[in-house]
Amino acid sequence: KWTDEEVRYFFALYADEKKKGNRPRSGMNLAGREFIINKFEEKFGKRWIWDRFKNKVDISRKAYVKFKKLTHNRTGLVYDALGRLEMRDAWWDQRI
Repeated sequence: KWTDEEVRYFFALYADEKKKGNRPRSGMNLAGREFIINKFEEKFGKRWIWDRFKNKVDISRKAYVKFKKLTHNRTGLVYDALGRLEMRDAWWDQRI
């Protein structure tokens, strides 16, 4: 199970490696993968294989696509103090 801190750190590393050009097309290249695996192990003491990181990217991407589809061109959406999206009852009543 991923902690929130691990998720944030991993995606920060992933974004940095993408900016460096280590994700040229559809996936992270070997240099990017090794860098992320090593940095993650340094910070959390967990040596995970790349498949675990790739699965996190794939699952997160699918959740993001669903989120964007649900919220695209929608009004009445509010964010709470923690930055979470809040969809009030009136918002749901319009869609159900």
